[in-house]
Amino acid sequence: MQLHSLSFPAGYLVGNALSFFIAGSNTVAVTIHWHMLNFANNADTLQARAQQEIDEVVGRERQPTWEDRNKMPFTMACIWEMYRWKTVSPLGVPRG
Repeated sequence: MQLHSLSFPAGYLVGNALSFFIAGSNTVAVTIHWHMLNFANNADTLQARAQQEIDEVVGRERQPTWEDRNKMPFTMACIWEMYRWKTVSPLGVPRG
């Protein structure tokens, strides 16, 4: 059995890593941007209700934890609706 030596230039590795980093950070930034715009545009309804739910579950003395999300159905619904409404990476797949 003969082993083949494969070379992968360091520049390719750096370029790929940079592409993944930029693509990942951009999608997060765009998603947060849409969330903030939607909450600002609906401050009396969506934002107020989500803030009330967060205050009831988390309070103001600590940071939210991963487990807190299960106790905040309205806030999670806002997040999931934003992913559906303003998707960052549309795939063009029809939904029924």
